[in-house]
Amino acid sequence: MFFSSPSTRAPMPKLSTLSLLLLLVGCSGQKNHKYGESEWTMPEDRPTAQSSKGEVQEVPEDVVRKAARPFRGYRSADERVFEEETFLTYLASADVICFGEIPDSPIHHYAELRLIEGLSDRRPVRGFELAVGFEMVRITYQPVLKRYEDAPRPFSFLSPKIFFADEWGYPEAYYAPVFELAASSNARLFALGMSKKLTAQIEERGLSSLTADQKAVLPRLDFSNAEHRAVFDARIKDHPDFGTIDVENHYQAQVVRDEVIADRSTQFIMERLGARKLLIFAEEARCHRSGIPARMLRRSPELSVVALNVAKDRSSADGYDYSFQFE
Repeated sequence: MFFSSPSTRAPMPKLSTLSLLLLLVGCSGQKNHKYGESEWTMPEDRPTAQSSKGEVQEVPEDVVRKAARPFRGYRSADERVFEEETFLTYLASADVICFGEIPDSPIHHYAELRLIEGLSDRRPVRGFELAVGFEMVRITYQPVLKRYEDAPRPFSFLSPKIFFADEWGYPEAYYAPVFELAASSNARLFALGMSKKLTAQIEERGLSSLTADQKAVLPRLDFSNAEHRAVFDARIKDHPDFGTIDVENHYQAQVVRDEVIADRSTQFIMERLGARKLLIFAEEARCHRSGIPARMLRRSPELSVVALNVAKDRSSADGYDYSFQFE
């Protein structure tokens, strides 16, 4: 392990009866947008006929449950290591936790379960309202999420209504326990995903190709963060089509995605600052401190926003305030 370890070994992770049951079932405009509306989805935007990621790979329904293992928490600022419950208590002091996931990593989704459970356990004493935001659900499907939140059911009931396979393209088994636990924990479910049609247009032809109406639905965009650009430039080299794609256009699309999530999330949390906590689940690069967290703080510096990931070594913890360290 790359973190210094206390003399006492961390206990095996314990899930509540609710969590275990769920796992076993497996089943540049400047308009001020209201987070509850769906301005970021074009009227003509519709779900695609098939997933952009190709055929969805089948994985076992219990893939997340089998990933359960002990963990510690790491804080980058002072390189301190915390046991599980202490780590979750520190995280629960933030207004917003932006957790950067790798979508096809079971251990990352197990971490999401522990985050939901850890904050839910602390809610009765602290008295906050918990919301879980999902990049993988398009904003236009917020009413569907609300109905699911009001009457929790297996994820298989929700997924076709949000076109999950087409929109996100990863096996449902990775996400079913997360959505089910969030809904059954009385958390608010918050859609954060952007129009695929709009982002695809930006990736192909750039922001300059947008019409005035398209630009009008975008929040304020900031391209001046050098750290954010450096992180993007390093990661884009792993793109399967690197060398043929327009890198500048792809960067513009990433900034738009990050800004939409940051804008919507900031408005939501600021409505009841101090009485709400928001967990954001998004792809790892978006939750780098220079991504969504920095863009939220630019809007509302008084916020406490934590950038969180799963780190295998010290270099992969760079750019994040806290990291899960799994054994």
